[in-house]
Amino acid sequence: MNTEDIRKLMETMAGTGLTELVLEEKDFRLQLSRQTAVAAPAAASEEPLRPASPVGEQAPVPVLVPAVEDPGLHYVVSPIVGTYYESPAPGHPAFVKSGDRVKKGQVVCIIEAMKLMNEIKADADGVVDAVLVHNEEMVEFNQPLIAIRPEGR
Repeated sequence: MNTEDIRKLMETMAGTGLTELVLEEKDFRLQLSRQTAVAAPAAASEEPLRPASPVGEQAPVPVLVPAVEDPGLHYVVSPIVGTYYESPAPGHPAFVKSGDRVKKGQVVCIIEAMKLMNEIKADADGVVDAVLVHNEEMVEFNQPLIAIRPEGR
């Protein structure tokens, strides 16, 4: 990847409204972020952005959680920036809804990024407590998508 490729990615981000982009390859990691003109209410309490770590030295990334946090819940978070889809195709039933029982590895939604459909799977067994985003909503990296109440809690 050269500077021209990076410049094109930056222009694409500006034209689409994306605020963050992470691109990883074998020995390369690029993280682009930009501020928007809209002020977020919790912006003052968020940690400042840190420079990307070299591959192999991944720094832990804080998980964004809803304002009303329930410590008994597990959150399925978006691994990428993209568009959230609740079902496999328009007009089809949602993968999950509040009250559904899910198993680890079960597809719970799709995130479309760069024309690729990425199945997002539950990483815990339990009951869906809440779906935190709406169909076709843009989601950010590490944004909570679905709250699961793990088995036995």
